[in-house]
Amino acid sequence: MLTHEKLDFYVHYKGNWENWLRSREGIQTLKAETSCLLQDEDCFLIDNALQNLYLIKNGLTEDACAKELNSSLLTSCEDFRVVERLKELIPYKYGLWGTKRLSNRFINWVSHLFN
Repeated sequence: MLTHEKLDFYVHYKGNWENWLRSREGIQTLKAETSCLLQDEDCFLIDNALQNLYLIKNGLTEDACAKELNSSLLTSCEDFRVVERLKELIPYKYGLWGTKRLSNRFINWVSHLFN
């Protein structure tokens, strides 16, 4: 089950399990042989959910498939807000973790160039 805490953990380490393994928290958890909040299955579930949401968002699935993916996603999440947060992570999953968000002023200036 995907929860807000698991997504926070995933975002904190930028979706990279190895970032956690290299961190102080990861090393201490491994040394103490305690379980981590986010397991391999959770990372796999989040990655698959992001991929499916990306495909749906970009119209690369049929309607029946999109409905099936959405229903399976809702059953694997704590609540609908987790799904909304996953939708917000789609751009970051595909290479935008380190980029700064463009200011609205810049976006407006560029849009005026083409209008």
